[in-house]
Amino acid sequence: MNWTDLFRFSPRASRQEYAFVSLCTQGISLLFYALQGRFASEGLSWIQFILALAFGFVSAVLLWAVFWVGLAVSFRRMHDMNLSGLWYVGYYVAVVCVGVVFSEIWWVATVLGVAAMLFLCLKKPSSSNRFAAAAPAFMPGVFSKRGVFAAAVVACILLSVGQVALSRWQLASAQKSFPARQIQSVPAR
Repeated sequence: MNWTDLFRFSPRASRQEYAFVSLCTQGISLLFYALQGRFASEGLSWIQFILALAFGFVSAVLLWAVFWVGLAVSFRRMHDMNLSGLWYVGYYVAVVCVGVVFSEIWWVATVLGVAAMLFLCLKKPSSSNRFAAAAPAFMPGVFSKRGVFAAAVVACILLSVGQVALSRWQLASAQKSFPARQIQSVPAR
């Protein structure tokens, strides 16, 4: 496999490729979120602040690349299922809207994410379709066994749930560390 194919939105991706790339992107995202939480503390020295700023910039660039790879492989997987990749954009908008607008029911976004991941891991016919010929086998020596594929899917789900749990824990920690300050109104002139 050519690694530049990870950034392409066509032609097709097998479910093994989708599971492997999802596992890697979820793991990298979780690692960066955990490391960012280490830098977010009160009372940083100037050197620590500069390091935190540099890490924030590097992680933003790398997380953008991880996001792009995840989006591209999801589009290609939709193509393998003979569906337009734009359906995934609709799902993504729905998840972001639920997660941002209705933050009290954040778990709905997690359930939708896991459901989409399981949907994209369903086995579909491997014949040619309107997007391209059948997707080539991805790491045939490794993913030819069902147990390895199932373990990758379960690990993806666990990493997704772990990422949400870490995010909620960091939010609760930040709310304890930085309580909301009372805002005093300024009289109008």
